[in-house]
Amino acid sequence: MASLYTFLNRLLPFATPGTPILQDVLHLAIICSALYFAPQIQSRFQEWHRGRQDEDANTQGQLGHTETQLDPRVQDDGEDLLTDGREDEAAEPAFNADGHADDTQAEAVEPTDMLDDHPRHAPQVQMPSQRNVGAKKAKALAKRDQRRAYNEFMRSQGDIQRARDAEGAQEREAVLAAERQRRRATEAALEARKARERGLKREQETKAREAEIKRRELAVSTVKRQLDEKRMVNLFDVAKLVGDDADDEWVERILNAAGVLGRSGSMMTMVTATRWVVRVTEKDMHAVYERVLEQDMSDADGKISFDTVATALQNALVGS
Repeated sequence: MASLYTFLNRLLPFATPGTPILQDVLHLAIICSALYFAPQIQSRFQEWHRGRQDEDANTQGQLGHTETQLDPRVQDDGEDLLTDGREDEAAEPAFNADGHADDTQAEAVEPTDMLDDHPRHAPQVQMPSQRNVGAKKAKALAKRDQRRAYNEFMRSQGDIQRARDAEGAQEREAVLAAERQRRRATEAALEARKARERGLKREQETKAREAEIKRRELAVSTVKRQLDEKRMVNLFDVAKLVGDDADDEWVERILNAAGVLGRSGSMMTMVTATRWVVRVTEKDMHAVYERVLEQDMSDADGKISFDTVATALQNALVGS
């Protein structure tokens, strides 16, 4: 008997040597029954859950259709959440508690020609109460309301900004026009001043150029006249006559540029070390040589120095 218990304890799952054999058998029967009926229970539960989902979907579809007719919030045209419901009242009859049409309200909407002579106003038909919607539908409506409110807010802000811009547009345009006119006037005045300055500068340059030409002509004419008369002229005297910043070097440059200095035929015009302009001809040189020979101006060696010739030439020019 003990060996049978030991075999059963080893064979049965979850069995221990200290557990009664009846309890182990009962546990085994429960586990086997659960394993046998588990697929059927699962299939029944799935069918029941699927049926509930279909029923909820149909209910939400009907509610959504009803709300679409009664609640204008499902429209995207930005209208209010509720309407006055006058057209619905005229089109649909009211229902009483048992679901049948209300005869009293039906009679209230009959034509007035079937009543007495005194016209009566039809009683106000009450809107059917809104039904509760699901969580997803309520969340969608809330998001739609928030989006509509945000769009309305942005539209109103845009209208306000456009109105504000339109109010100050004329003033800003006038200010800008005045500023443009002022800038054009300033630019015109500046351009006129620059033109006057350019004209004055050209006039001054022309006058300075004409004055320079006159000074040069005066220096050249003075030197030529005195050379013709005296055959010599002092550069310092000519520079003093011209005036301004003229000096002997300036007069010499002018004479070189005019071609007064240098050899011309049998004449030689040159500037001495003492800043004299002299004109010497071949005739003058022959007279100088004859005078030197006649007066025997040679030295002890019989040579005639350049200083002796220069002195004789000077005496000849001055004496002439």
